[in-house]
Amino acid sequence: KVGYGIGGSRYTWRIATDHIQVGKPPLPCHPQLFQEVAAPWLTLQSNQGQLFQGLLDRHPLLWKRLLKSPDEGSSFAYTVGDADNPTGYFIAHQGRKSGAAILTIRDWAASSQLAMESIWSLVHQQRSQVDAVQWAGGAVDPLALALPEQRARVTDVSHWMVRIADLKQALEQRGYPLGIDGELHLEVSDSLVTKNHGRFLLEVHQGKGRLSSGGRGEVLLSIQTLASLF
Repeated sequence: KVGYGIGGSRYTWRIATDHIQVGKPPLPCHPQLFQEVAAPWLTLQSNQGQLFQGLLDRHPLLWKRLLKSPDEGSSFAYTVGDADNPTGYFIAHQGRKSGAAILTIRDWAASSQLAMESIWSLVHQQRSQVDAVQWAGGAVDPLALALPEQRARVTDVSHWMVRIADLKQALEQRGYPLGIDGELHLEVSDSLVTKNHGRFLLEVHQGKGRLSSGGRGEVLLSIQTLASLF
């Protein structure tokens, strides 16, 4: 009634290491000092955010949290591909949970299928010390889909709610897929925030959106529905 919709979901995926079944990494892999954020990670994560739904522009504080290792176990990182111009990376933590050795992929990015295969190959190499691998992703997860056999399983799901307070800022500040140009004629109903109510024209060009008043109102939806789409 107050405009909240499901804003996103967090799925925890898990697969036993002996189910990964990949060979040697097709690209060179380099251990990374786990002390500071490598510059290529920023670029790779930003580019990945433009390809996959649900990823947000990452604040420095979030990067800092990734570098802070949990109290128990050990953390490590690898870059994938050319050392000066890598095509992927991943950050992982190894610890124990309920008596099992678990490798948690805390962060990753890959700009090619070969980079994804290399990440899984590195993970598979830990099978003598690790019982299972887990990571957080979406319902349709690119890391899970990169496995040669779909044997990963969802072990936990959580949802959160969102309310769009400023429609113009929300639609203009979010990212859009590159290479898609077009316009959308919206008619939004919002009984609580007057500036969000009415007809709007959303124009998208080269990953950027611009919202202006007017348009033909071809798509009718409530602010609650738009919150979930957003």
